[in-house]
Amino acid sequence: MRNIVIEVSYDGTKYSGFQRQGNTKNTIEDKLLGVIGRMCPDVIEIHGSGRTDAGVHARKQVVNFKTGSDLNTDDMIKGINDFLPEDIRVNRLYEADLRFHSRLNAKEKEYRYIIDSNLYRDVFIRRYSAHITEALDLDKMSAAAGIFIGEHDFRSFTDMKQKNKSTVRTVYDIDITSQDGIITIKYKGNGFLYHMVRIMTEYLIKCGKGIMKAEDLLGLLEKKERIKSDGLAPASGLILYDVKY
Repeated sequence: MRNIVIEVSYDGTKYSGFQRQGNTKNTIEDKLLGVIGRMCPDVIEIHGSGRTDAGVHARKQVVNFKTGSDLNTDDMIKGINDFLPEDIRVNRLYEADLRFHSRLNAKEKEYRYIIDSNLYRDVFIRRYSAHITEALDLDKMSAAAGIFIGEHDFRSFTDMKQKNKSTVRTVYDIDITSQDGIITIKYKGNGFLYHMVRIMTEYLIKCGKGIMKAEDLLGLLEKKERIKSDGLAPASGLILYDVKY
């Protein structure tokens, strides 16, 4: 038995998220599993490092699967890419220790959220950004982002329904930069909950607009209760950028 790891990029625009679902086959996991199964018929499940939402993209999603196939790795990656749609691509494929698990062994994940703040939307990144033309104060956003740094209970910043699952996560760093009207928010942490990055981004945007203050976010952290009416940032701007082990 071999444990194969693949690093995958995808444009999530037309997909219903990474994870397989009962009501649709239009997921990244379904597309990958269908093609991998052609190369390695004994593969019936794969494991991703994270479950990106519908419309969310990935520069580096890490996936592993176990197979008894003796097909060499060069032929395997070529065969997989030959049959995948053009908006999903395996960039690297290698063999790992049988104990390796792409999600359970992840030490750090980096997400990036892209905001196009120009009056007229850049046509070349329109599928990979949120378009917000209202003035955003980056200093206020950075000050508010500092509230999230460290280990916290992020129950107020997730739409996760399981009540018995821990909502404690550690955010290592949040960096906000802007160039030519394109704002990039980089999130690094040991893991992120369902909708967590998009909810945090929505609140940072509110702070940038002057609707909320950093102290308000601290109050939300302490409250440990999600206010669903506050919404979440559009999926199109979010990218799973990197996973480290």
